Amino acid sequence: MALWERHQEDGLTETYDKFIAPSTAVFSKVGNRTVTGSMNELIYFAQAVLDEGEVSSCELSTLTNRVILSAIKHQTPLEAYRQLIQLQIT
Repeated sequence: MALWERHQEDGLTETYDKFIAPSTAVFSKVGNRTVTGSMNELIYFAQAVLDEGEVSSCELSTLTNRVILSAIKHQTPLEAYRQLIQLQIT
């Protein structure tokens, strides 16, 4: 029985929706291998930065958002995100 089904059976669907579902990861097949490569590139970068020490998780997030990635047309994740927001607004 799946976790969601168990909560539903116990009458705890609100608890599941509020506390468990938001932290649940969904895995799917990647349609483009360059995306996987970019994710790996960010992981290696983060590991190298963390190995140097004295970097907070907030600082690490800021640093990784500024790494140029070929999968998003030689942009940083931050630049790509800003473009995506502009598309949503217009």
